[in-house]
Amino acid sequence: MTDQNDKKVSQIKQMLEQGLQGGANIEYDSAKKQFDVIMTDSRLTDSLNNIKEDPTNEKWPKLIKAFKKLSKQIKSGLDSGYTIRLVDPADETKTMLTILDGKVTYDFSAK
Repeated sequence: MTDQNDKKVSQIKQMLEQGLQGGANIEYDSAKKQFDVIMTDSRLTDSLNNIKEDPTNEKWPKLIKAFKKLSKQIKSGLDSGYTIRLVDPADETKTMLTILDGKVTYDFSAK
C-alpha cells in the first residue's frame, strides 16, 4: 500500500514540476496529503509578489486555472484527496492558494 502511495506521490511531484517547468520546489506533507509549491524561479516569485500587491492582477486567474487543471489531472490520473498549496514566496508559513481535486479551497484574494 505505501509503495503504491509513494509511487503516486512521486508521480504527482513530477506532474507539478513539469507543470511549473522546474521553477518551483515541491514538498509533500503526507499527514495532510498536501503538496507545497514553493516558487524558486525569480520571474514566478516576482509575479506572485505582484499578485499579492494587486489581487486583481490578470495573471492570478490564469495561475488558478493552471493549478486547477493540474489538480484535476492528479484526481483523474492518480487519486483524489490531494491538496496543492501555493506558498507565499515572501513567507513560507503563508498560503496564497489551495486546491483540492480541481476545486479552490482557499484563495488569499477572496477575503
